[in-house]
Amino acid sequence: LSNFPLKETVQELQAKNILPPQTSVIAAHVSGSVDMEIRIYDYLQGEKLASGNGAAAAAAAAILNKLTARNVTVVCNGGNFILHILSWTNHIMLTGKAKAELHCEI
Repeated sequence: LSNFPLKETVQELQAKNILPPQTSVIAAHVSGSVDMEIRIYDYLQGEKLASGNGAAAAAAAAILNKLTARNVTVVCNGGNFILHILSWTNHIMLTGKAKAELHCEI
């Protein structure tokens, strides 16, 4: 995932009108039943090092597609998030730390 040309891919998709211009993109790699990593390209800020919202969205997609367990660690360049899907409500509980200067959405 670290070698994936995220910015260039987003720009190409926008140039071909496949992706609307004000869309954030998450690239994800599931590395095991309880681990995944993501990179986030925000349409306003460019590539972000961490995002709680991005981690929750990527984990929810992985869980719903049965790629991971209901509890998953999401690794970002700026920190790790641990997500739990609560069985009685199906809500996501997110915990973890990321560097404050990264403007994380937690």
